[in-house]
Amino acid sequence: MTTESDWLSSIPIPPRRHQLAAMFMTTYRPAEAPLLVEHLLPSLLHLSRSPTNEPEGRALFFGELAVRLERLRGRMTIVSSTADEDGDHNFSAATKPQYPWLWRYVSPFTVGATGQAVQHAKLWMFHWRSDTEPDLLELFVSSTNLTEAAFRGQLQCGWRATVELGDRPTQANLSSWGILPDFLQVLTASAGGPEAPKRAAYFVDLLGKAACPDDVSFVATVPSTVREPGDDRRWGARALRAVAPEDRGSLEVRICVPFVGGWNGETLEAWCKALGTDPDRLGLAWIDESHPWAGISGGEWRLSKSALDCLTSAGVQVERLGHVRAGPVSRFHPDHRDGDPRWSHAKFYGLRRGRVRKLLITSANFSASAWGAGVQPARNFELGVVLDADWPIDPDELMAFDDEYAPFTTSELERVADRHIVWAAASWDGRQIEATCRLASEEQTITGLVQAQGNSVPAELKFDDVGSQTWAARLAWDDGRGLPFSVTFSVAEEHLEVPVVDLRPDEEFVLLPVPEVSPEAEEALRDALLLEMYGGPTVESGDIPGLSEPSGGGEASSAIGGGDYSVAAMEQAREWFDVVGTWLEELKRCSNVEPGALSRVRADGERLLAIFQRRSEDDPVFKGAARVVAQELTWRLEEVRRAG
Repeated sequence: MTTESDWLSSIPIPPRRHQLAAMFMTTYRPAEAPLLVEHLLPSLLHLSRSPTNEPEGRALFFGELAVRLERLRGRMTIVSSTADEDGDHNFSAATKPQYPWLWRYVSPFTVGATGQAVQHAKLWMFHWRSDTEPDLLELFVSSTNLTEAAFRGQLQCGWRATVELGDRPTQANLSSWGILPDFLQVLTASAGGPEAPKRAAYFVDLLGKAACPDDVSFVATVPSTVREPGDDRRWGARALRAVAPEDRGSLEVRICVPFVGGWNGETLEAWCKALGTDPDRLGLAWIDESHPWAGISGGEWRLSKSALDCLTSAGVQVERLGHVRAGPVSRFHPDHRDGDPRWSHAKFYGLRRGRVRKLLITSANFSASAWGAGVQPARNFELGVVLDADWPIDPDELMAFDDEYAPFTTSELERVADRHIVWAAASWDGRQIEATCRLASEEQTITGLVQAQGNSVPAELKFDDVGSQTWAARLAWDDGRGLPFSVTFSVAEEHLEVPVVDLRPDEEFVLLPVPEVSPEAEEALRDALLLEMYGGPTVESGDIPGLSEPSGGGEASSAIGGGDYSVAAMEQAREWFDVVGTWLEELKRCSNVEPGALSRVRADGERLLAIFQRRSEDDPVFKGAARVVAQELTWRLEEVRRAG
């Protein structure tokens, strides 16, 4: 781990000699499918292909992506909010027409099943596995949502660490991570059902295999509706107080965030008391009316006039976050280029007491919803890290307001509209669809419609009241009725569409069609990519019938010419035997270090056998070679079956 600041892309990349084994990510707004499919997942999975407008190359990309995602079944998790701060339901973005199949591979969960909650934390965790190096756990805590706007149009602040994993978890290691394991457990409990907590438990186990980096403390907030009574000292401003600098003198706090909540004298005093400071010890870095970030559509910095009056009358020092016209906009790093049009979504707090200084990098804006403040309870899940570091902004970029510089303010923050549907989820185990939702009132009536692939008429769900303002419905459903994609919940004029989480067994899940590829080409594409995965030849555009015409314009025999094919057949047999050998090595590796993947690798062996058996009957040139390899693989699979 390095404590030095750096100016990096937000797209993570795999460590050298490692592959992704699992991921757990949180976001405020639901992850946008185009961002994941076209940018994030190709990087995380280290794909050899990228999306393109050329049809054959595009089909190969989606084929490779699907094959890789299938191998991570049940290990790719994203947790978000059901609704945003304005009361709008979020999942309309997750189920938009482009790439709706993604949510069969990547499981989306939302908070709110156990009490009203907003998921605002931005935590990314990646488990990286290697055949030759120790496994790694990489963590990101930042201000970055999983949306294209967050990656392309915003500046973010984040902390990143990579730790080496040991063989077994220990309680000492787990305790070193402070509140983080508990935060994961409370967060996923709020998602409802057993599946999300199981995903969190996987990463809690990994945390127990490594010690937290030195001089790092985690600070979290959980909504008051989901925590245990009397447990408030572990969360929010009180938790920040516990890790603040220890030295003589009063605690001074400097704040740089793009959103300031609707503070009043009572809530501001309560927040300062919980933190152990006074309002006149606070400093807020803020933009003036001429700053380029003022009034950006869909992303402006927000501070109401009444909140500004409250802060200044209480003695909070509001400092101008400087900018130079036609030049740099509030430089945060020496590599920040001139004329950068992106606006800052970063959130950080500088803490100083005497000579000791610390820096909080967090998802939390300066609001009672994010921290809790006296009678105003916390509504959000938030997460941050406290480091032994100083205020990152160059002091020359800050100057106190005077008559010449007026702070930028926005209209008063509107009260969030009450929603009928507080939380909803849907899943399918291959036999039935289960849909559950929590409503704001027991007197309300809920209806639901299932949308499936190839079905133009949605199927209706009938809900039963199961208590605690929760309603549930079950509907028998097999894949003969089409693959269910989403459920739309409706109360009065309010509608909420959520993806269906696919919980089918592995042996059924592998039958999922390759997305964005014609059915005529699917089998040949799957065969070629499976052989490639185990060391076979790289699949090129033109190799797959149905994607384009074969590059040679004829059958395989025409490329060899007339006469004796024995040498070519021997070479082909050797190549296929190498594929079988690589498969056996992967099977052995999984037996030793990844038992959970054994069923997947065994299924790959059965699919490889089917490929060779088909070629032993259909291939005009290499049927003999395919027959010999199929016999060898049959013996190997029989050994595997006997071994259990």
